[in-house]
Amino acid sequence: MRSSDDRAPTEQSRPSWDEAERLAALRQYGILDTPSEVEFEDVVRIAAHVCKTPIAAVNLIEDHRQWFKAEIGLGVRETPLDVSICAHAILQPGLFVVPDTTKDPRFDCNPLVTGEPHLRFYAGALLETPEGLPLGTVCVLDYKPRDLTEEQAFTLRALARQVMAHLELRRSAKEAEQRTAEAQRYAAQLQALARASLKITAAETLDATIQEAVDAAREIIGVHQSVVSLTRGPDWSQAINAVSLSDKYEAYRDYAKAPAGSGIYALVCETNRPMRLTQAELETHPRWRGFGEHAADHPPMRGWLAAPLVAQNGENLGLIQLSDKTDGTDFGEGDEAVLVQLAQLAASAIEHAATEAKRHQAEERQKLLIRELHHRVKNTLATVQAILGTTGRSSRTIEDFYRAFSGRIESLAKTHMLLTEDLWQIAKLRELLETELRPYQNTGIERIRLTGPDVELPSEVAVPLAMALHELTTNAARFGALSVRGGRLDVTWRVTSEHNDVLHLEWSERGGPTVEVPEQEGFGSRVIDRILAAQTNAKISMNYHPTGLQAVIDLPLQAPTELISHPLRNEA
Repeated sequence: MRSSDDRAPTEQSRPSWDEAERLAALRQYGILDTPSEVEFEDVVRIAAHVCKTPIAAVNLIEDHRQWFKAEIGLGVRETPLDVSICAHAILQPGLFVVPDTTKDPRFDCNPLVTGEPHLRFYAGALLETPEGLPLGTVCVLDYKPRDLTEEQAFTLRALARQVMAHLELRRSAKEAEQRTAEAQRYAAQLQALARASLKITAAETLDATIQEAVDAAREIIGVHQSVVSLTRGPDWSQAINAVSLSDKYEAYRDYAKAPAGSGIYALVCETNRPMRLTQAELETHPRWRGFGEHAADHPPMRGWLAAPLVAQNGENLGLIQLSDKTDGTDFGEGDEAVLVQLAQLAASAIEHAATEAKRHQAEERQKLLIRELHHRVKNTLATVQAILGTTGRSSRTIEDFYRAFSGRIESLAKTHMLLTEDLWQIAKLRELLETELRPYQNTGIERIRLTGPDVELPSEVAVPLAMALHELTTNAARFGALSVRGGRLDVTWRVTSEHNDVLHLEWSERGGPTVEVPEQEGFGSRVIDRILAAQTNAKISMNYHPTGLQAVIDLPLQAPTELISHPLRNEA
């Protein structure tokens, strides 16, 4: 019988398949380098017996070698690819027969032909996948030229079909085992997810909720790296809120560079859809940015799986990112399904924790405002009582009393108005001064100059200071620089912090009537000395210089007692 290849033996054959696909298909069968098996040994014995040849083999062609699953007459399990006749056989369809290798230019220089064992005859039936990819052959060889009968050729083809049927059965069984193992693993992950959900929902704070979620993701999926980050703004920049690393990445536990919003993770936030990539796919993705100047400090990536954290209204809250599976495999569909479920659970828990945090903050703020109200009413009544008594003692007539008392109460009301408009009961020093001095500013000339940084005053400081500023203003308007057109007033201030924050304020008048030291202490001086100094521990210096009053106040500042931060925008 002649070869089924009717072309001239010197003609090069070009495969219709891709070599990478062929090798991938070969390795999917999991047959390479496995021990001898009787099913394949029987095939080569039958082939040698029917074809009456001393040599028979089931061989598989890899990228650098031909490997024999079963052989008779060769005595080896593999040979280099450059001396393989079967490597040529897989380029031909069906049965490949070479009656005399010494007369075929493809093999007449082959060392196995020109030297030991002096092979002269070859016949090989193709092992071909259902997709048409050649894996190797069932072949017979002889030391003398010859041909095959029709019956022998049929038997060789039939044996090749039997080998492929057995390989397909092995692959199906292997895939079934893998599916079973994957199903078991998925079931175990779901059980672990159910246990983790109890911990996540039982967490008492937002930070604890996020940490439980990131730890659960690492343990359930089985990875070395797990990160939960929350979205900070419309540019998708992230605040890294929780990290969970195995001991493999112990050296990277302190890495805290926040993502800036331009990496591939932003695509997950933009689309609110999960992403699963191998390391090769990650590094070739157009949105992959690497780590730039932080590459030496960032844990190395080994594949990537990410799922978005999505609020009930569809808003993106952030994402969970995983890398480097502990078993060394790539992330699979099951891993993605579990992470998506965990991300949904975590997003719901984060929203609930944030709502609870807001509720708690609102309750604390309400308590703060009630305490402030009690304190404010008490102090205000005490201040009004003091103003009433002192104004009455210093007034000669009812008209004098009414005018002075009304002005002082109005100043007190203005200060309370500024405090009420601010959430934290804070008044700005510049606004206090501008409110008090505004009636004397709009005269067509610059007669008042305010110079100093922005300073916020808590209520316990703002109220007595405003009263003192009112008395200084009233005195300047009646007797000092603001009582004449050419008078000038400079108010400068700064904050020093050598020990505690202290407001240093200087009130300087000039261009007014000549100043004389008062013979007796007026109400304004008593307000400044007794109310301001007593309530704030301020140090006051009054210099009655003939050219204008000079007052210096050193006032300790106290910060607001509490702050409230947005629970989903905390840049940890």
